[in-house]
Amino acid sequence: MPLAPMGCNVQVHEKTDTRGTWAFHSVDGWYLSTSPEHYRTHKCHIKDTRSDRLSDTVHFQHKSITNPTMSPGDKLMTAIADCIQTIKGVSNHPQQQQLHDLRRLMETTPALIRPHAVPRVESPSTQSMPTQSVPRVATQQSTIQQFNVQRPITRSYSSVQLTPSVLPVSDTNRHKRRRRRPLPPIPSTAPAANTRFCTKALANQQAPPAARTRAATARHRPTRLPPIPRQNKGLSRLAKHVYELENDISQALEVMDAKTGNMLNYRQLMNHQDYRGEWSLSSANEFGRLANGVGNRIKKPSNTIRFIRYRDLPPDRRKDVTYGKFVCSVRPEKLEPNRTRLTVGGDRINYPGEVATPTAEMLVAKILFNSVVSTPGAQFMTIDISNFYLETPLKRPEYIRLKLTDIPDEIILEYNLRDLADANGCVYVEITKGMYGLPQAGLLANQLLEQRLNKNGYHQSKLVPGLWKHDQRPIQFTLVVDDFGVKYVGTEHALHLKDTLEQHYKITTDWTGKRYIGITLDWDYGNRQVHLSMPGYVAKALKQFQHTKPPTAQHSPFQCTPINYGAKKQYATEQSTSPPLDKHGKRFIQQVCGKFLFLGRAVDSTLLCPISAIASQSASPTTDTMRQTKQLLDYLATQDDAIITYNASAMKLAVHSDASYLSEPKARSRAGGHFFLSNGANIPQNNGAILNIAHIIKHVMSSATEAELAGLYIMAREAVYIRIILSEMGHKQPPTPIQTDNAMADGVINGKVQPKRTKAIDMRFHWLRDRECQQQFRFYWRPGKLNLADYWTKHHAAKHHQNIRKEFITPQIVLEMLRQRQTSNSKQQQLE
Repeated sequence: MPLAPMGCNVQVHEKTDTRGTWAFHSVDGWYLSTSPEHYRTHKCHIKDTRSDRLSDTVHFQHKSITNPTMSPGDKLMTAIADCIQTIKGVSNHPQQQQLHDLRRLMETTPALIRPHAVPRVESPSTQSMPTQSVPRVATQQSTIQQFNVQRPITRSYSSVQLTPSVLPVSDTNRHKRRRRRPLPPIPSTAPAANTRFCTKALANQQAPPAARTRAATARHRPTRLPPIPRQNKGLSRLAKHVYELENDISQALEVMDAKTGNMLNYRQLMNHQDYRGEWSLSSANEFGRLANGVGNRIKKPSNTIRFIRYRDLPPDRRKDVTYGKFVCSVRPEKLEPNRTRLTVGGDRINYPGEVATPTAEMLVAKILFNSVVSTPGAQFMTIDISNFYLETPLKRPEYIRLKLTDIPDEIILEYNLRDLADANGCVYVEITKGMYGLPQAGLLANQLLEQRLNKNGYHQSKLVPGLWKHDQRPIQFTLVVDDFGVKYVGTEHALHLKDTLEQHYKITTDWTGKRYIGITLDWDYGNRQVHLSMPGYVAKALKQFQHTKPPTAQHSPFQCTPINYGAKKQYATEQSTSPPLDKHGKRFIQQVCGKFLFLGRAVDSTLLCPISAIASQSASPTTDTMRQTKQLLDYLATQDDAIITYNASAMKLAVHSDASYLSEPKARSRAGGHFFLSNGANIPQNNGAILNIAHIIKHVMSSATEAELAGLYIMAREAVYIRIILSEMGHKQPPTPIQTDNAMADGVINGKVQPKRTKAIDMRFHWLRDRECQQQFRFYWRPGKLNLADYWTKHHAAKHHQNIRKEFITPQIVLEMLRQRQTSNSKQQQLE
C-alpha cells in the first residue's frame, strides 16, 4: 500500500457511474491518510467539493518523497532555545524537564559542534540563495528573493527560530531516551578508530576544558535571524472579517465618480455632496416600490415588504434574520438611469426547496442573432419586465434587518420608522413576495411566468434553458432574467407576445432591438447583417482601474515566447519565480480578468488567450503576473472598440480545431476552437464567431497527436450542444465539419491509421470515431495556415496580432458608415 505525506497533491479517480459523459476521469485533491476501515483505500480531501472522499485509485503528484529528519544540530538549537526561555523565566515546561534539557545541552554541546561544520542555516552575511533549494530558516535577503516558497509555520522564540521539521525537546509527549555514555578511547591502530563518532569523541576528550566552554563553542554556532512573531488568533479573525467586509463592499462598487474615477458604494453615494440628492431619491423610490409607495410617485407599489418591530418576529424564525445590501448602478437604457436595488443577503437564507433558475446563456443569444439575419423577413426587438422578481408570492415570509442610517429620511418620516426601531437603531422588514437576492425568488418568478405564457401557446425548450417559442406563430425569444430578446416574422406576432405580458406585468419595449444583455446591436436588414459591439466598455473599465493609455502603441495582449532560431526544440516559458503579490494585487488581477472576460466572450475574442493565461496564475499571482496584466491593459487602451459581424448564412455549424503541444508552463498544452455558422459547402466560408475557445488542457499530453485529439474532443463536445440549440430553433444540421491541421489525428479518427497503443487517448479516440460513424461530425484536414483556430492556441508576436485581427474583428469604419447611412435615411423619411 503506497504512502505519501499528508497534503500531497493527488488525482482521485472518478468512477464511471458518478461522472458525466464528457467529464474528466479524475478530480484534484490532497492526500490525507490510508483508510483503516477499508482494504487498499486512500482518504483524500477533494478541492472542488471541499469534502473527504475514499478512493482505491489515486495518482500521487509528487516529485520526490523525503521523510522529515531531526539532526543533532536541530536538537542542539532546540535545547539552546529552551535554555534561553528558562533563564528569562517564561518557559512553559516543567522544571524537571528544563533541568533535563539543560543537562543534555551541557553534555551534547562539545560533541556536536565542530570547527569546520557546515551550518544548516545561512548566516546574515549570505548575499544570495539558489532558487531551487529551500532553506530551513530563511535569512533576510532570501526572504526578499524567495517569494515563491511558502513560509513554513514555525514556533517563535525570543532569539532563536526553530526549523519546521523539529519539535522542541521539552515536549512532554516525546519518549525519553536513555542517555548514551561516552565511549572509552579506542586505540588508533584499530580500524574502528576512523569512524566519525569515535574521532569526535576522542578529540573532545583531548581538548582542554577552556575549548569546551560556551563562549568558545558559540563561535561555531550557526547564526539565526530574529524570530517572526507568532500571529495572534484574534488579529487573524479580525483580518478575515475585514477582508470579507471589503469583499462585500467591492461587490457593490457599481457607480463611478466622474471626477476622480473612484467607484462609490451606496453609503458613499448617500454621503457625497454631489450625489446625495439624486441617489437619495433613487433609494426612496426603491423603498416605495417595495413597500406601499412614497410621495405619490409610485403608481402601483408592489407591497413586497412591511416594516415591523423586533417583537413581531416569529420566535422560530429569529435565527433566520438576514441582512440587506444596497446595489447601485447606472443603466442608461432604463427609464430610471440611476438604479438602487435593495437585495437580500441570500447566504443566510435557509430555504429547503429547489432554487436553480433556467436562463439563456450568451451562446444562445448569439445564435438567435444569426437566425434573425438568416431568416427572410425576420426582425429583432427587446422587452424588459419591470420589477420581475417583486410580483411573485413567497411560500413563506423572510426577514431582514436594516439600519436607520441606510434608509432615506423621506421613507423614515412617511413610515414612522423611528418608533419601530430597536435600541440599536435597527428596523426589521418582513418580505412576502419575491425580491432580489432571495435564492428562491428567481425560480418562483420564472415558474409563474411559465404558467402564464403556457396558457397563450408559449413554451420553453426542454433541452435549451431560456429558449422559448410559440406552438404555431413564427416567433422565438431568449429570456435572461427579465430581458426578452425576440425574433419575429410579422409585427402582429410580436404584438401578441407584448399583449400577453402586459396582462400581468409592466413592460418596456424597444422595437429597434438596439441593446441586449449589455451588447449594442446595429441591425442592417437590407444587407442582412448585424454588428455587435460594446462602445465605451473598455474606456470605463480603464478609468475604473486608473490605467492610462501607454505612450507607445501595444499590439500584443500577452508576451510571447521568443523563437529560438536554429534549435530543434522550442521550449515553453518556465514557471515564474518572481515575488508574489499581496492580497490587493491579487484582487486587482482577478477583477481585471473578470471584467474583460465578458468582453472577450461577447465581442473581442482576441482577449481569451491572454486572459486564460493570466487567470491560471490568479490563485498565486506574482510580479510577472502583474506585468502581464498591465500589458493586457495597454493593449486594450491602444486598440479600437471591437466589433464582430454576423452575415446571413444557411445556419450550418462549422468548427476549426487546433492545439499547441507543451506550450504552457508545467508541460501543459493549449487547445483552441473557432465556431461559426456558414453554408453547407465542403470548405465552409468564415463568419462571425458565435464561440471561441482558448483552453489550457488539464492533463499532460504525451504527444502532439494526443494534444490534437484532445483539442478535437473539446471542440466536438461543445459542438454537440450547439447542434441541439440549432435544432431547437428549427435549423436542422448535417454532419458538422470540423477542420484540423494534424494529418495523424485526421487519419486516426477517419480510420486511415490504426493506432496500436492508445491507452492514453483511448476514450477520446473512440468517442470521436463513434460520433463520426453516427454522422454527427465530418473531420477533414487542411494546412495550418488555413486553420483559424491556431490563433487561440498560443501567444503570438505583435505583428501577427495586427495581421490576423481583421480576420475576426470588423473595422470601425464599417460601423460608422452604417450609422451615418441610417441617420441620413431617417432624416430623409422625416422630411417626406
